[in-house]
Amino acid sequence: LLSRRRRMPGLLMGTKIEFVGDVNDVIAGKVPSDAEHRVLAADAVRSAFIVGSTKGIDSMGEMLIANGRAYCCSTEPGALKHRLLVGDAVFTTGACVLPKGAESDGTLCDVEKGASWSTVCSRACENGPTVFSGFVTFEQLEAVQVAEPPIHGESIFSRPDFYYSVPPLEVHGARCYVMGAAAPVGAGEDGMERVLYLGGAGIAGVSGGASSVAISHTHGLLLRSIFDADGCKSVESEDDLRPEFVDTVVHISGQSTVRNVDLQLFAVDAVVEHEDGLVYVPKACC
Repeated sequence: LLSRRRRMPGLLMGTKIEFVGDVNDVIAGKVPSDAEHRVLAADAVRSAFIVGSTKGIDSMGEMLIANGRAYCCSTEPGALKHRLLVGDAVFTTGACVLPKGAESDGTLCDVEKGASWSTVCSRACENGPTVFSGFVTFEQLEAVQVAEPPIHGESIFSRPDFYYSVPPLEVHGARCYVMGAAAPVGAGEDGMERVLYLGGAGIAGVSGGASSVAISHTHGLLLRSIFDADGCKSVESEDDLRPEFVDTVVHISGQSTVRNVDLQLFAVDAVVEHEDGLVYVPKACC
């Protein structure tokens, strides 16, 4: 069975989760007027996810920042589509940010093999809205990557043949570093609607795999091991995350099933604007 959430003494007040933009505007293809002249610095946050690109808004796809580096799934055309972009900063129209220095107030681990990802997310938020990050080995990973940047002033769910023209990924035994958010259904307007949306646990907005008790949204870095003269090397902790260990960035479906999880949980105390890590630039510079 899934373990009960274990709270750490002295950290019961939770974390102020920070945002750049709003996932609903991302879905609607809306672009803020300053988005082309503003980047989110990777070393200014503990971690972040939703959408971004190291090159510019016209190549934005799934994004996740961890250990001082930004990882993005490119939506550039042709052979460049879905290549991994890595950099020190990202152009973004929407990001959920764990601030620098954020400390978790609990963990979630020891799951039964075959539990769905939606079940894991439901347990993560059993005490209220939660942001989480950590490592997961999936029995079966089901994931998607947007094929076109969400910048055209239309819902990306209105044209799945355009925005989701590349078939979903299915990977057995995948190991991922994940970041996501979850909240109980009916938790109310607490600011988490800036990262959570109906269909967020599904593929291309379709709510397959969604939990009846929680809403969730998760991205992951699909990890790989490296073999060299010293043997096999793999990522053992967040501090080990480096570009050579990352294959790509994906949006994870709640229908995925897990083998084991090791998540840090951050209870949401408040939702505020992220400002410290935003840097204004004259043009695409990264």
